[in-house]
Amino acid sequence: SIEMPFKEAKDAIIDRFERDYLAALLEWSNGNVSRAARKAGLDRMYLHRLLQRHGLRRAAALD
Repeated sequence: SIEMPFKEAKDAIIDRFERDYLAALLEWSNGNVSRAARKAGLDRMYLHRLLQRHGLRRAAALD
């Protein structure tokens, strides 16, 4: 939407993408963060930080 500056609009789209991708990834891995990180090609600790940022890390998702 052009109702907000480019950077804000881009950040909002990326934020939505990350949250949706991470939620699907956690579902695929049954909450196993190490397995999810391997599937996504991400460092496990980086994935952990992304999950925390999006509020997706929960007790059921612990390694």
